[in-house]
Amino acid sequence: MDRRTFVHRYAEKLLEGTASAFIGAGISMAAGYPSWKGLLAEIADELDVDLNEEPDLAGVAQWYINHQKRQRTQIGRVIAKAFPPVDVPPETLRVMARLPLRHVWTTNYDQLIEAAWEHAGKSLAIRTRPDQLSVPDPASHTTLYKMHGSVEDPSEVVIAKEDYELYRREKGAFFHLLTGHAIGMSFLFLGFSFTDANISHLFGLLREVLPSTPKEHYAIVKRPSPLIGRVTVKAKERYRRELSRHKHWVSDLQRYGIQCVEIDSYDEICDILKEIERRVSRTSIFVSGSYPEALAAEADGQTVVELAEGVGRIVGSLGYRLVSGFGLTVGSAAVAGRLSEVYKARHVHLDSALLLRPFPQNIPKVSKKDDFLARYREDLVLQGGVCVVIGGKKKDGRRYVTATGVLEEARIARDSGRLVLPLGWSGGAAHEIWNEMLCLSPAGRGGISDRDFRLLGEQPKTVESYLALVARLLKKITD
Repeated sequence: MDRRTFVHRYAEKLLEGTASAFIGAGISMAAGYPSWKGLLAEIADELDVDLNEEPDLAGVAQWYINHQKRQRTQIGRVIAKAFPPVDVPPETLRVMARLPLRHVWTTNYDQLIEAAWEHAGKSLAIRTRPDQLSVPDPASHTTLYKMHGSVEDPSEVVIAKEDYELYRREKGAFFHLLTGHAIGMSFLFLGFSFTDANISHLFGLLREVLPSTPKEHYAIVKRPSPLIGRVTVKAKERYRRELSRHKHWVSDLQRYGIQCVEIDSYDEICDILKEIERRVSRTSIFVSGSYPEALAAEADGQTVVELAEGVGRIVGSLGYRLVSGFGLTVGSAAVAGRLSEVYKARHVHLDSALLLRPFPQNIPKVSKKDDFLARYREDLVLQGGVCVVIGGKKKDGRRYVTATGVLEEARIARDSGRLVLPLGWSGGAAHEIWNEMLCLSPAGRGGISDRDFRLLGEQPKTVESYLALVARLLKKITD
């Protein structure tokens, strides 16, 4: 499957709520954690065996437990030592945490996924034992199924031969739930070689349940690295066979409904996920702006309020979600406009129509004010695929000045690849941003022509005609 088609299809699944993810050890290696072979290297030395000659790594772990007189204490220490906490999780996982994933599965022991969701400010319900699977957590954003256990309890992880042999008896509930998810959802497999015994068993179950019409799943896999420089005939032949094996392997995965997106470097994974995030977030419009309450009753203030409310209605008419920090003037007017469209519908679903995150008046004592506000602002801006800027003034002593927070939100949006639509006519920060963006090419403005962009900063005949322009441009850049 080509990259563009995959991004489009998986983004659709996310928006429908039918997308899931399965994360393997390859993703954790970006944080410096070992592969399974690396994890067992010390153990292999003690056993005096060559891991390069042992294809059955679970068997090696079993030998070590036998060597320790059936005690798992020492292997638990090896696992705990191999996966220490990290300050910042890999970017790939941070991007995944921002996606609307309700269910994530992993065979990893580490806590990188937990750290990524914490970094995104999203709650995670963690399931490591079968008895936890029947306990719902409606308040969580995502449920994480660690079907091989966690480093928090290293003595209980699935690692040895007997763990796999007894898995269906000891943890069979994971299989049943995973099979159900794989039938009803579309999985994205990341960081897998597909040699894990439980994954192979899952694929077998899927073939039994849906032999001819498997659900479409996806995997991002790396092609064999091409040879560089002068190489021997033997190396060329080995590469040729490796490439041939890879092609057969990718083709065989289609039997299970797995469509592979092939890449040349693991660095591409994060870029692909960012493309998905941008596509998903384009159905959410972040409205940035501010205006002093003392000036709201004046002519210019009334215009800003009218524009903000109109933008809210436009977002609703397009069927998109409005994201707002719920400021007193611009934010509240935009929300009012969006709600006017919500209640026109017979069935109201506020969660899909609005995301409100008011800036707290009291900063948590454990945080520095500037650091807290910067992170809070970034998390809010990244919820939207388009940043519409309206007004942007604040009171500073006895003067009214440009709101620096609005400028910062637009900068965050542009730096993260979001589209920015400044309503320059509304003045303040919006006019400054509009003026800066005049020098950009139409491609740098999401396809908006020079003529249309100039109109955003000019006095219109009526507010209605200006809003009609905004509606047309928003539809253009979000299609």
